[in-house]
Amino acid sequence: TQTLEVLTYEFDAVVLDEVRVCSGIPTELNPSFTPGLFYSWSPADCVDDANAPNLTITTTENKTLMATVLGFNGADTCSATLTVEVIVNPLINLDATPAQEVLCEGEDITFSANSDTVVDMIWSPNPDFSNPILEDVLVTNSELTLNPTHTETYYVLATDDLGCRDSGTVVVQSYPIDVSLDDAFVFC
Repeated sequence: TQTLEVLTYEFDAVVLDEVRVCSGIPTELNPSFTPGLFYSWSPADCVDDANAPNLTITTTENKTLMATVLGFNGADTCSATLTVEVIVNPLINLDATPAQEVLCEGEDITFSANSDTVVDMIWSPNPDFSNPILEDVLVTNSELTLNPTHTETYYVLATDDLGCRDSGTVVVQSYPIDVSLDDAFVFC
């Protein structure tokens, strides 16, 4: 009588069918990979490591990637070829106007920001967008009316549903009107 030992393991090759990414932003493609399995991705032109189970992709266009997954210790006794569709979110294309404006102190000015896609917009006097002065949710246009008293810079940040971002800056130069008349010209 002979005894034969058979080793088995669970072969659970899983990748997401579709991954949405921000254009040009490095994004992990397979964060739920199965440890112990060996991955090979193609094409490799837009990934950081074609043999990583959780590779990072950087792309500006939609891509279809193939993952060949091999089993225990890279043996090909169990294997799967899976497809992942990488979908790049549309660009926000934020346009903030006026880029720069000069006006007299005491005048109102309306800044406008427009995007090609539905986004959340935040206006702030701070480049880190702290202390926002206006927040608009799910819009393609946002307007901010102010009465500046000196040269001021305002920042607008647009964020889409995936977290992709675009930002803009507007500058207004407001000058005081300082008029004084000689007593000879004061009639009242």
